[in-house]
Amino acid sequence: MQLDHIDILYVHGVDPKVPVQEILRSLNDIVATGKVRYIAICNWPAWMVAKAQAIAKHNNWQRFIGLQYFYSAVTRDIETELVPMAADHNLSIFPWSPLAGGFLTGKYSREGSSEKGSRRADFDFPTIDKDKAFDLVDVMQDLAKNHNVSVAEIALAWVRHQKGVTSTIIGAKTLKQLHSNIKSTEIDLSKEDLNKIDAVSSKPDLYPGWMVERQSKYRK
Repeated sequence: MQLDHIDILYVHGVDPKVPVQEILRSLNDIVATGKVRYIAICNWPAWMVAKAQAIAKHNNWQRFIGLQYFYSAVTRDIETELVPMAADHNLSIFPWSPLAGGFLTGKYSREGSSEKGSRRADFDFPTIDKDKAFDLVDVMQDLAKNHNVSVAEIALAWVRHQKGVTSTIIGAKTLKQLHSNIKSTEIDLSKEDLNKIDAVSSKPDLYPGWMVERQSKYRK
């Protein structure tokens, strides 16, 4: 790579056979060499991240500075535990696959057709609720017309508007797609726009979240 150091080193997944403390000690040693400046985490459940932060603080080791997680308008799972945890621990959020594996580009139809060369035509990942995704694309197509942009640009703009999101990881395959992705940073979605997307994309309230909300109302 011809680099003196790496700015951010991510732990990309869970290894159930290696204790969290051992992982953190190794990461701290790597940072101490000067080869890595910061460490971050990807795909861990919220409880593991919080545990890791506590272990690192107790040992005066390097702590995670950010989260790289699957997040798009049709896959809002991280909002249940990870987003609140990130706010509490001052962690930045870097969403991966903000277009849900290309589905939120509007390239796919309910009849099963797709543009030639589309990613999901050969690699149907990551998993999403496709019926919900089609409903969401319908809404985004109307918003795209109103803003004179593409569906993908609306989907990327939505991610940028979410709490805790610092940057967005894109996966453009062509220069045209790259320019389109960059153009999405110029889109300001109104509260009405966001409400229209929320109406078809909001996640169900899961326990104990709904109980916490119910019991906390009198404190607001």
